Amino acid sequence: MAECHGIISVPVMLFFQKGVIKMPNQLSNEQTLNVGECEGPQNSRITNYAIVQSHSGERLKNLRGKRVGLAACSNALTEEDREEIRRLDEALRSLNIDPVWSPCMFREKRGEAAPPKERAKCLMDFYRDEEIAAIFDLSGGDLANEILEELDMDCIAASGKSFWGYSDLSTVLNALWTKAGSPGVLYQIRNLVREDGKEQHRRFSAWLDGSSEELFSPSWHFLRGEEMAGALVGGNIRCFLKLAGTPWFPELKDRILFLESLGGSLATLHTCLAQLRQMGAFERINGLLIGSFTKAEQISGRAAVEETVLACTGNPLLPVASTGQVGHGADSRALPIGGYLQICRDGKRPFTKRAGN
Repeated sequence: MAECHGIISVPVMLFFQKGVIKMPNQLSNEQTLNVGECEGPQNSRITNYAIVQSHSGERLKNLRGKRVGLAACSNALTEEDREEIRRLDEALRSLNIDPVWSPCMFREKRGEAAPPKERAKCLMDFYRDEEIAAIFDLSGGDLANEILEELDMDCIAASGKSFWGYSDLSTVLNALWTKAGSPGVLYQIRNLVREDGKEQHRRFSAWLDGSSEELFSPSWHFLRGEEMAGALVGGNIRCFLKLAGTPWFPELKDRILFLESLGGSLATLHTCLAQLRQMGAFERINGLLIGSFTKAEQISGRAAVEETVLACTGNPLLPVASTGQVGHGADSRALPIGGYLQICRDGKRPFTKRAGN
């Protein structure tokens, strides 16, 4: 299927706090946000894509003039990464944001990391510091779930701070939402200084100003179904599944599940989807969103990935929508973990499906 390429026009982006979600029929016009159109095939065009706000929410884009923490909760960065982090520091300062570097970020060898308790302490120090407005994790890899037992979820819940990260940080993002109701953003802030850095810098700056929501507006097309609504969970499929069977795995009932991956073949995708199916995930969620599956697409093509997803869910009634604009690419857009999404196909009266919290 072709993907819709138009930009979804959206005025404001807000998040939830403490797990409070209002139903569509409880929202005023002022609380229904990110509504717009994108062009694509008539049978798959998205007419309405919305992120809506609960009464307890707080705008988290007010970061100009504030300090932010730069963390590494997964595998440590190496000296080879230091120059890129220095350029990121400069990019943030150019936006009037003051970055504070975690002392746990760097190690001599790739794949190493500070001990879990030390990494958790560095993160909690940011949450306890009243001058830190948000936390951007710069790492990825394998080790983020090691810190979960050491986190003070009550402190995190009370802070109201947003945590940004991607890939292996899917474990932390979903754990923080599940146990603390803490807002999160699936996004790697290092994209500001990577290959697509100029465009990413523009999107991020426009989001900070409230003048554009491109950063949070990937273009979706439906593979199956017509609409979906619910709070968003998920992230990197391999890392998300590391939470299965733990207290930090999110409730899936009436949620929208997002999945993407950097590595792995179609066989890897098959086995991960089989695990989710066997857990009953596809019978509980309101909809499935898929982003880029970089390696599998390089080997087998995007169409094969989409066909695999449709075949492996085991639920022919489950709505599924797809985008190539969220994942590990340097041009990736952002998604709000815990944000309440409403999406419907062209020609469908918007937001008729009621999702639970």
